Amino acid sequence: MNKHLPLICLCLLAALPQALRAEEKAQFQFDDRKWNPGFQGYRGSAAVTEYILEGESGNNWTELLTAQFLVGGQKRVLPEEFAKGMEARLRNIATGKVTWTVISSSPTEVMYEWSLVKDHMRPDEQSIARVIKSGAGLHLVHYATRKVPMSDAARQKWIGLLNAAKIVK
Repeated sequence: MNKHLPLICLCLLAALPQALRAEEKAQFQFDDRKWNPGFQGYRGSAAVTEYILEGESGNNWTELLTAQFLVGGQKRVLPEEFAKGMEARLRNIATGKVTWTVISSSPTEVMYEWSLVKDHMRPDEQSIARVIKSGAGLHLVHYATRKVPMSDAARQKWIGLLNAAKIVK
């Protein structure tokens, strides 16, 4: 056996993004339709996985589920502050009408929804998201639709599914 193999393995592990090495992830339920991974990426201490409906693409979707993880994010910002930052960024880049509502909030998580309509640069979109503080970071589970406005039944369904998300090790 190569005597340098353990060192090489250690160096390769250290080169992996922190988010890829994370010991926990958000586990959430899909509805009864077929969802496929559309995009997965890592950058430093952040990871993102997007899921799209079967037959759609990452560039042409009608509904999108996203799981994001920010390793160490819980040390830098509270979930409510994270959500406020997201709202500020959205309002800063939007040319259309933005609505933003906090659905629920606690020291360890926040759920909010927003919509953007009649924007010159982006299609109409309505989203529901939940930010969860864990021991290792901040998790964001997010549902988006281009069917604006979302029906009350769909809204309640996705609030329930996102609220059921758990952080697992």
